[in-house]
Amino acid sequence: MAVTTLSRVTRLITVPPETEGVVHVRVPWDSLSYHQGRPFSTVDRDNDIAVTNCALSYKGAWWYKNCHRTNLNGKYGESRHSQGINWYHWKGHEFSIPFVEMKTRPYNHRPLAGRKRRSLHF
Repeated sequence: MAVTTLSRVTRLITVPPETEGVVHVRVPWDSLSYHQGRPFSTVDRDNDIAVTNCALSYKGAWWYKNCHRTNLNGKYGESRHSQGINWYHWKGHEFSIPFVEMKTRPYNHRPLAGRKRRSLHF
């Protein structure tokens, strides 16, 4: 999987406000689909289904299940198994991605092409 593909995948994640941060992924072939429907977990809010606290074990908050296939909030530069910034289906759990970028926008966001133009003058 190319890095450009990873960039496109991040645009397919939706988190409707009424779900209190539960992630919904629209593509079945990537490392994020494992996290489908999971609430966000932090060290002080353990929402995963694992016996351990995944956020504590893997050094970052994420939409953990039992624990992760991808973790873009892992520890920078850490190459020990699953401890770093991982994307399992791209480089596995032993590779820590040196740079990632996640962008968010409102759930009800519409591209400019679908909006009526409004004047900025009052």
